[in-house]
Formats: sequence, structure tokens, C-alpha cells
Amino acid sequence: MEKNSIIKIAVIGAESTGKSTLVKELAQYFHTEYVEEYAREYFNTHNIDDYSIEVFDKIYSKQLENEELKSAHAKGFLFCDTTLITGKIWSEEVFGKTAPFINERIFKHHYDFYLVTDNDVLWVADGQRKNPLNRGELLNKNIELLKELKASFEIVNGLHEQRLKNAISIIKKHFALT
Repeated sequence: MEKNSIIKIAVIGAESTGKSTLVKELAQYFHTEYVEEYAREYFNTHNIDDYSIEVFDKIYSKQLENEELKSAHAKGFLFCDTTLITGKIWSEEVFGKTAPFINERIFKHHYDFYLVTDNDVLWVADGQRKNPLNRGELLNKNIELLKELKASFEIVNGLHEQRLKNAISIIKKHFALT
């Protein structure tokens, strides 16, 4: 790995599968930066039960902007909590179509690798989570989109520390690290 090159690893999956926790822990382990899911921040101050498809423009343009900002300080890896894939699935679930911003960029915005969080973590309610029953379907949609994008990915499973260990092992294997 070149000193100045940043490897972008996205963490995606159904809601409440430990994505946010995993990106933080991976960034800490690899001594680098991570990008939080901007949608969570956005909906802390906006009504999650009343929004239009145009909101996706705001959320995902800010998400990509935050990735750009964090990549300037990253060392080796940049871990990203969510991607345009999540936005596409979410947009289609809520509005039956893909938001224009996402459609324009999903095949152009690149990540070097994806970790897909398995559904073996229990669903935990919070004010922003809406899909406790269709997590299997959402997991499959993530995988289908990754295949359509011809992206490199692996599913990461395990509970608590084991999930982190499994993710680290996958990354080390994929990028031939010791």
C-alpha cells in the first residue's frame, strides 16, 4: 500500500446490524478516520416520518462531502458508514424509485471494498429505525446491488468483539496485510 493512497472501505447492510459501531472500531484498530452516516445526523433535527425524495440530495451530497473531508486526514484506510447503495435501497423502499442524485452517482462513486454486516445482531429500536421485519430482504438487496456494481465485498458476521475480529481478518486477507 502506497503511503499517500487511501483505501476506502464501505460498511453497509440492513439497519441495526452494527455498521456504525464497526466503522468506529475499525478506524480505531487501523489508526485512521471514519465517516459517520450523515442521515442519522440529519434526522436528529428533521422529521423522519415526513420528508420528500429530494431530501436524499441533501443527505447523500453531504455524505460524499464528509467522505472527501475525512479522506484528507485518513492514514491507509477510510471506513465509511453507509453509501449510495443504502440510499438507493432506502429511496426505493419509501418512494418506489431511486432518488435522482443517487442514480446519477451510484456507478461512478468508488469504494475499494465493502463489508456487508450480517443480520446476526439483534434489531434494536430507536427513533430512526423502521424495518425490524425485512432485514433479510434488505441484506439481499445490498448483495444484489454490489454484484450489479461488480464490487468486491464480503459478509461480516459475529457478535460484539467477534464481529470486529472477523472484519479485521477479512480486511487483512483481502489487502494482504500481516
